[in-house]
Amino acid sequence: GGQRIIPLAASRHAVFALTEEGTLMYAKVQWRSDHTVRVVELYPLSELADVRIASISTRYGQAFAVTTDGEVYAWGKRSGDGDKPEHSCSMGFGHVSTLLRPTRLPCFGRSTHKTPIRSVATGVSHTLFVTFSGEVFSLGRMENGKLGIGLPPSCRKGAKQILTPRKIHFGDREAPHIVFAAAGARHSLFMAASGNVWGCGMNKTGALPTSDPGDACKNIWQPVLMDKIDAFCVSLAAGISCSFFVAEIGCVFFTGTARQTPRPFGRKAAADPRDPRKVPGLQMVEQVTVSMELCDYQWEHAIFVQEGGNLFGWGHLGHGEFQPSSQPLRLRSRREDPVKPQQPLTVGFCGSVVPLA
Repeated sequence: GGQRIIPLAASRHAVFALTEEGTLMYAKVQWRSDHTVRVVELYPLSELADVRIASISTRYGQAFAVTTDGEVYAWGKRSGDGDKPEHSCSMGFGHVSTLLRPTRLPCFGRSTHKTPIRSVATGVSHTLFVTFSGEVFSLGRMENGKLGIGLPPSCRKGAKQILTPRKIHFGDREAPHIVFAAAGARHSLFMAASGNVWGCGMNKTGALPTSDPGDACKNIWQPVLMDKIDAFCVSLAAGISCSFFVAEIGCVFFTGTARQTPRPFGRKAAADPRDPRKVPGLQMVEQVTVSMELCDYQWEHAIFVQEGGNLFGWGHLGHGEFQPSSQPLRLRSRREDPVKPQQPLTVGFCGSVVPLA
């Protein structure tokens, strides 16, 4: 029988799916002789077969699974790109290494002296952990202030990263109750229960919509309020040098710099990239996600989930992500006829296949 999939998580190395029952699945692909995909089959991840998973996050070379008890299991590569050692980062165990099997991070959970985790946001070389109490922990590479922990003495002495999770502090004022976070290549975003957004990291590209100038290099080392966003935010995403913000009314705002176009969404060339640009043609959006690649030819693309399940895409399409457009275009659902007849792609659970076309 079929199983209902709730979320998916994908990177350049792996695709994971999570069932309603909390079973974590991984994808195995069968290829045709012409190098096209014939079948994608989903299998339970045996190492976590007895663990009920609440969420899964992966990007680049590492994966993090959060259990219903607030524990976190981590595994993956030192760096998602073997040719980019500068992206190597810790998964939280106190060292930088490849870990092939899911391993529980000792500091998270509901037992004594541990902190239960709500969700995890994975960047290229840093990770953010959001707790049920609204706090945030970070680890990974420290450049540009994207960890949000200030400029610690170890950084001044030449240390390049934090090896175990460290709590982020939001200045002298009362700390916001954070419910969601997004990790980009060189910046981080934090969404509070109040609908306000905080951020830190590199702002030379305008990815952080704030009037705070940061330091001399336009780096912001501790989270500050994104005061240029005049909306109650319900979702957000961080890319290489840009950010997306979904407002409660369903519209989407863009800030920062796009990798493939100097005028994203028709923005004037002289406009300040920190000023939010309302994305034309998008309404009733509930979620947004950004995929990014940091090879020599950098690229990113965004997927927008509309109320009712319609999908829209924008950005890089060199790998067939979607059709060319300078504006978001609707992705075809399985109820619509494709532009060209194609062999149905099938997804199966250990041999039980379901057509998607």
